[in-house]
Amino acid sequence: MADGGLTVELDSELADKVKVFAAATGANVETVVREALGAYVDDWSESLQRLAEFDRTGESLDVETVLAEFRSAVADRRTGFD
Repeated sequence: MADGGLTVELDSELADKVKVFAAATGANVETVVREALGAYVDDWSESLQRLAEFDRTGESLDVETVLAEFRSAVADRRTGFD
């Protein structure tokens, strides 16, 4: 891992799902996994930042704001799959 690389082993069921998804979208498997992990880490990081902001201020978002952001994120991720 001196070059910053990381090797991850998937169970056969998940690996098959990733391969099917990659084939269906025209992407290679490495790109699918890299983008999925990147999105997951970005979402997690944003959640931690929001939690820290809540801890600091006690202010939270109303449910309509959260749902609007969720719907927007879903729409963004669906682009290219329709």
